[in-house]
Amino acid sequence: MSIVLPLAHNVQGYLRRYGQVGPDLPLLCVHCDAQSLHRHGRYWRVVVCRWRLVRIPVYRWKCPECGRKVSVLPDFLKPYARFVSLLREKAIWRRLDGWTWERIAMAVSSPAVSVVSVRTLLRWFKRAVSWAAGRGAEPVGWIAQAAPALDIAGLKPADVTAVDLLTFLRQTGHLLQHQVGRLDRSHPGLYAFLNSLFGGPPYL
Repeated sequence: MSIVLPLAHNVQGYLRRYGQVGPDLPLLCVHCDAQSLHRHGRYWRVVVCRWRLVRIPVYRWKCPECGRKVSVLPDFLKPYARFVSLLREKAIWRRLDGWTWERIAMAVSSPAVSVVSVRTLLRWFKRAVSWAAGRGAEPVGWIAQAAPALDIAGLKPADVTAVDLLTFLRQTGHLLQHQVGRLDRSHPGLYAFLNSLFGGPPYL
């Protein structure tokens, strides 16, 4: 089982903070009544950024009562995904802007590291649309909570497709980033940004 938490701004920040020693987290077991989990080592994982591959430690905890183990991932990653979430998110946003799949593949690929195929891009976009259709309304509530001055109900169309909802979330999310002063070139992306505010799971 994996838990995704906002542990660092990006891969480099994560390595600076936790490259040698894991975070001190008061984790509780979700499977039994144990009050706290114990540290249980780490494993190494290769993360794909656009320009390089990075090897990062992923720290584990174990329940002293039921023996279940949990890994804690930084929220620039999804469980079982190799590519950082920002790279995946940029590909999706460019498709919403009307880019061709071939152009997107060139924009997010680096021959020295990893070439992203059109088939992979299609899979990323399909998953994003599927998520928006099933759970896309959740961040709308988060944005309304973080920025009550935004008239979310007035901005969001009454009848929207999943793709429309992705576009809406992108636009309102960027507006929210501007309002709280957290938008810059090194920002890990809209969904990581929302995670950092509310501690929610990763999206896209």
